[in-house]
Amino acid sequence: MKFVAKSTDLIKAVQSCSRVIVSASASPILTNILIDCSSKKESGLIRLFATDLEMYYEVFIPAQIEDAGEVMVSSKMFASILDVFSSTDTIAFSCNKENFNIELSGGKTESTLYGMPPDDFPQLPIFDSASPYTFKVPLAKLQSLIKNTSYAIATDQVKPAYCGLYFKTIEKAVRAVATDGKRLTMAEYKFDTDSIKEHGEIIIISKVINELSKNTCELPGDEVEISIYSNQAAFKTKNYSYYSRLIDGKFPDYNMVIPKEHKIKMAVNVTEMLRELRKMMPIASESSNTVKINIAGDKILYSARSPKSGSIKSESTVTALEAGELEINFNAKYFIDVLSTIKSDECILEFNLVQSPVKIYPKEELENESHTHVLMPVRPGFNV
Repeated sequence: MKFVAKSTDLIKAVQSCSRVIVSASASPILTNILIDCSSKKESGLIRLFATDLEMYYEVFIPAQIEDAGEVMVSSKMFASILDVFSSTDTIAFSCNKENFNIELSGGKTESTLYGMPPDDFPQLPIFDSASPYTFKVPLAKLQSLIKNTSYAIATDQVKPAYCGLYFKTIEKAVRAVATDGKRLTMAEYKFDTDSIKEHGEIIIISKVINELSKNTCELPGDEVEISIYSNQAAFKTKNYSYYSRLIDGKFPDYNMVIPKEHKIKMAVNVTEMLRELRKMMPIASESSNTVKINIAGDKILYSARSPKSGSIKSESTVTALEAGELEINFNAKYFIDVLSTIKSDECILEFNLVQSPVKIYPKEELENESHTHVLMPVRPGFNV
């Protein structure tokens, strides 16, 4: 088994495989990567494959393949050794098919690794339908949907349906929703054509969502082909693919959570509001990140207090679209998470009652995209 590949391609592929692997896996075999020079030899591609049995990942990189074959190698050790070759242009890889020893060389550096026979490495799962529902989304747009929603995915396992990203195709659009019970976010991408139709909802595990957000586009027009089965999904681009189970559970009725009415509406500068909230954090972090927002017409007074450290206040001016007065508390960190996803200079805030959630959305949306964020207040409880 022999091939020569660009060092940058091989290192990047191994790094992406390593993120899939759980270091404390109950099965030692799952801490390895499968290197396959056989399945795509005619196309001049080698395949690297990793799994934690919940998510399966394969990535293809171009190489000059001299001899076909497969070998399994420790992900951690392989990644560490490849760092030594990062300054070389290419890496020559050869594997002895009798003892599976791996020889690496590049520039003036050589290394030997002990590989393992690939026979026991898990295979891709058998999918439960021969005819999945399949559609394509621009990778950049899918990553934008993920960025605008993934911060609200729950990390505890009390409600499994909250621990993933709700995903649904509606007529001419795809919709993503996430919530952890304290905040909710919804994003949509609208297609220019009728190439997509409504399909049932799915909940994608957060690990797949996180990995899709990290892989960069090779070209501006790169697309992701999404195939939905009854309890599995596949996400394929030109160079890599993710396969995973879907979360079984009922996602909450998010339409009931998004406020339909408001008494106060304002436009705020996103950068300025982020700055004001961050000013509060040294004190607010000692009081469960709680910040009081006191609204009076076109003014907002931000304040935070800690019984241990002291207090802080700051005032800013906003554009009052529908003026009013309200004193309401929020988790400042959650508010910062929302504002950090907004790309327009200004966003709209809609308030109702002191116990009602605030609705937040960009004043100017990106092309073919829309975003809505909902943040629950925290109970009143301190004076500044």
